Amino acid sequence: MASPKEFRSRVARRERLIGIFVKTFDLSLIEILGHRTGIDFVVLDLEHASASPERINACILAARTVSLPLLVRVASAASEFVAQTLDMGASGILFPRISTPVEAINAVRKMRFRDGERGFSLSHRAGEFGALSPQQFVEANDQGLVAAMQIEDPEAVKNADNIASVPGVDVNFVGPADLQVALATDPTTEESLQCQIREACKKTIDNQGVAGIYLADLQNVMHYLDLGVSFFVVSTDQAVLASGVESLISNFKLDLGGS
Repeated sequence: MASPKEFRSRVARRERLIGIFVKTFDLSLIEILGHRTGIDFVVLDLEHASASPERINACILAARTVSLPLLVRVASAASEFVAQTLDMGASGILFPRISTPVEAINAVRKMRFRDGERGFSLSHRAGEFGALSPQQFVEANDQGLVAAMQIEDPEAVKNADNIASVPGVDVNFVGPADLQVALATDPTTEESLQCQIREACKKTIDNQGVAGIYLADLQNVMHYLDLGVSFFVVSTDQAVLASGVESLISNFKLDLGGS
């Protein structure tokens, strides 16, 4: 598998990367994504879906067998799953609802050994079950894992520059749906939402940070590329499966003359 540090370097270089949320926790699906699609990474979603630790562990192993970087979106920045999923071999963490630099600092600390609070052990996949020396593992962990902060409310937008400046923060990831809810805007009125997204991206990039965003589809991707966004999570495995089957059935019925 490509080293986590290599993926983190691609993020830092602002390469245009596209990933997808995985909510079904299906091992074969992850392998298919790695073998056949050319996708850059996947994100296991533990905020809006759930799975047992054993299932999460198996998903991470499946991703590693096809050299597919896998991030985990935890349920909260305080989640006990941060250290556990990193021990399993995840490539990084997506932290939801990060609104201040202090919250970002605390999130990063959960992932790091030096200047952090992550408990140390080598008896797991990330430590190659003891094959790595303590020094090798600490260095690989602290230099290789991606820490992404989800920008989801006006306070987070206001603080996006300072969040991006926190040592160890790799991505400011805008969540448009939660941001829209926080703004209490009419879903048919995009202006205020887009203004907030532009502000978050500009503040992030002006402070040498990496801007990311969730998109339900690729309809407006060029707009966000023009804003400097380079880290995209597009759709979910559930949505892609549903739309693919819907299209198949629609075309089938069309071929039968609309019956």
